[in-house]
Amino acid sequence: MTKLIHVPADALKWPELAKAVEERDRLLARHRDANAKLEALQVRAAEAEKADRQALAAALATGKKDPGTSAVEAVAAEIAAAKRELEALDLAVADAQNRIVDLVETRRDEWGADQQTHETDAARTYADAVTLLEQARANLEAARSLGVWMRDVTGSKQARSGYVSRVPFAGVVFGGELTFEQVVGALRQDVEKQQPKMLELAA
Repeated sequence: MTKLIHVPADALKWPELAKAVEERDRLLARHRDANAKLEALQVRAAEAEKADRQALAAALATGKKDPGTSAVEAVAAEIAAAKRELEALDLAVADAQNRIVDLVETRRDEWGADQQTHETDAARTYADAVTLLEQARANLEAARSLGVWMRDVTGSKQARSGYVSRVPFAGVVFGGELTFEQVVGALRQDVEKQQPKMLELAA
């Protein structure tokens, strides 16, 4: 069967493409069913051949007529029909996939402009999220510094100079250069480590 083209979920926002993909996937489901049916028939064929051999052996042992191969012939006809259906579905899936390719090529300029807008918006959202993350981390450090100051109003570095305590990064990652996924995992560890602690004020 033709190698399948993956269509990103975001691309399904274009109705024409979504419809073409839905049709391709419907044919794929039929293809899977037809293939399963053929495999089941091939198992039945093997069983029928064995049953026919046993029937012939029993007939020979008792001097009876050859019972024939009616069971095998019946399954063989079903197998031929199933193979024909599967071959037709191979072609149908390929045609449906070609329609997806043609549609994308035809609408590339229009959809490309929409995609660029979407990518710009997504990049802005991502940048804003990083900024919010940096602000959240800074807020944590300020809150930690306030706690240190409250424990020693006159003697702490915070009291003398307004120093803001640096909060050690608690995420632990081993194995060289970090990937984005590893950074996210490390940040989650850090978030867990930086959960608010009960402030113990002197009586």
